[in-house]
Amino acid sequence: MLRSICAVRSICKASAGVNRPLVVISSAIRRGVVERDNRSALSREIHFTAAMASFADSHEEIDKSLLRLDHEIRRKGRVARQEIDELLQDIRDMRKATSNQSLMMIRCCGELVPSETPENRTKLVQEVWKTMEMLNVPFDISHYNALLRVYLENEEKFNPTEFLQELSNKGLEPNRVTYQRLIARYCLEGDIDGATTILQHMKEKQLPINEQIINALIEGHSKADDMESAEGMIPVMRQAGLEPNDDTYVKLMCGYARKGDMDNVNRIVRECDERKVFFIDKDYLDVIYTLIANGHDNLVESVLPLLKKRTGFNQDATNLVLRLVSIGQLDSAYRILKEMSKIVWNDEVQPSGNFFLQQLVKTSEPEQIIKFCKMMMAEEVHNHALSKACDIALQTQQFNKAFDLLDAYKETGAQIRQHFFWPVFAGSRSEKNVYDGLKNMRYLDVPPSLETLRDYVIPALFKKSKGSPAQILEKLGSHTGRPLVVLVPAVMQYLLSERNIEQAIQFAQQFRLRFSNAQLRKTIADSYFRDRNAQTFVQIIGTASMDGEDNAREAAGHMVLDILERCREKTEFILPIFKELLKRGIGLSNSGGELIRMRLGDELTSELANLIAQLTSGALSPKVEMYAPYRKIMPQQLEGKSVSELEALHEEAVISGKPTRSLKKALLLAYFRKKDLEKAHAIRQELAAYDELLRQTLG
Repeated sequence: MLRSICAVRSICKASAGVNRPLVVISSAIRRGVVERDNRSALSREIHFTAAMASFADSHEEIDKSLLRLDHEIRRKGRVARQEIDELLQDIRDMRKATSNQSLMMIRCCGELVPSETPENRTKLVQEVWKTMEMLNVPFDISHYNALLRVYLENEEKFNPTEFLQELSNKGLEPNRVTYQRLIARYCLEGDIDGATTILQHMKEKQLPINEQIINALIEGHSKADDMESAEGMIPVMRQAGLEPNDDTYVKLMCGYARKGDMDNVNRIVRECDERKVFFIDKDYLDVIYTLIANGHDNLVESVLPLLKKRTGFNQDATNLVLRLVSIGQLDSAYRILKEMSKIVWNDEVQPSGNFFLQQLVKTSEPEQIIKFCKMMMAEEVHNHALSKACDIALQTQQFNKAFDLLDAYKETGAQIRQHFFWPVFAGSRSEKNVYDGLKNMRYLDVPPSLETLRDYVIPALFKKSKGSPAQILEKLGSHTGRPLVVLVPAVMQYLLSERNIEQAIQFAQQFRLRFSNAQLRKTIADSYFRDRNAQTFVQIIGTASMDGEDNAREAAGHMVLDILERCREKTEFILPIFKELLKRGIGLSNSGGELIRMRLGDELTSELANLIAQLTSGALSPKVEMYAPYRKIMPQQLEGKSVSELEALHEEAVISGKPTRSLKKALLLAYFRKKDLEKAHAIRQELAAYDELLRQTLG
């Protein structure tokens, strides 16, 4: 203590003259030599507004983002990591930043991001610094001082001597703020000798001291486990003409809290009350954090009654909760959460703790998340905590956590719905992610619906998989348990919506399309209206001829009627289709032709009437060879095979995800012939389950 006190006194003398009384020093201090920290919430925020006024037009969007950031900080005392990342990416994209913009970005990487660990915040500021250097942004001493402040807030270890050397290499002169923060760095480690060395530098440069330096020395002595010297700095401070403020006493209280000495904490509270030195809620929350961080969480209850819970308390408490969760102090974080004032809207108490759940999902294991969600629901802190946690995990693409949370959510009796899994497929980074999502849907008894398959699963697979549509379909069947009648139209709709027409035609040639599916017909019609290509339109219809002429006529009739229903200039759209149908030998049924005539009404020209007559004449025959380069095993090909052969084919189809309905029917007949009624009954049940699944899907 003696060295630091002597250094402080000598600096005071040097700044005012050796024989000059301390009262004169005090006068000089009051004239503005010393910057004061009034500990109000606003004084700790970053004030961007004045600097923004002179920004160039080319940086207008960045300026607006920084202004929004400033409003967030003023309102909440914190900013989200995502906002900083997005802003940094905008600057990279622009490949230019101003000196002021870089300064603001650096300042936002410390305790203004309480949701991040100190280590991550340090990585963030280093990323910002590196980016600004790459963009050749000019740095002055204020940028290095801002970096020092962030390092202090993040408790980052660095070598002050090396820091000063870097400044010298850059041709930058340290100022009083620089030395002040270097002293604070030494004091964080309890290194009073190091802090004294910096004080000697200040003496040589005749730089005055202020309250912040004394406060840092108090913290340094307390970190060195020398509370007597820490308290001894108070009279030294007064001799220097500096009046201890609330920050000074908070440093002392935190020093005692670090040791778990609540008697002295309470003593300081009483003495300050007598001296009319008042603390705000944030001061007490700092003491609480110090207690918890040093293993004295059992003493927190003695500090809670001191909280006044005035305006701004909830925001300060939120910041504390986020910090506690980030260091793994979950029970204490939850205890502080329950101290927060309830929000009432329309005479109803609103659920609280969404921010707590977000931080939990981000940093904790599923077991811990589930534990606190159940506590929040049981204690009516948040009645839908588990549902909210599931949503957060899905939206932030923490899918492994999400699956565990969904399992726990289901155990509460809640219904797991299709849309819960949509973020899984939309955010999948690999084919494996997609199949993991499908696997968990089956585990949770949520078979993917046609909408889920069509709009999320299949698009994700086609983007991440290198397989052909047929290979994707085959694998999809084995992972979903869905029949081809569901999967085939979904894949076809995706191919057409992506304008992969050739692939769509090849796919339709391999797998039967059911043109009774209204959604599939709509997609095919949309493709025709978009591309006006009658040839590919009829090619797709023609694939129905693989199942017989009647199917082709029925498909053609359905599609033509759908086109007529949706267009005004009917002749313009229908004429090319009729000509292409005629060319490919695909006719219309008599009933279909009659419906088309009725739908055309007054627009039925002689040319259209003639074409309809030809198409319904019965003289046309589809050219099947144009549509069936690949044929699946048809039922008639199974006749004559033995039971063992059929069972082997069935087992192979199940393993590879191929359709099994025809094989099941053939096995059923084979078992009846062999009078193996037990196996016949089992196969019959499987077929019945398949038909029920099909009814639910299409119904």
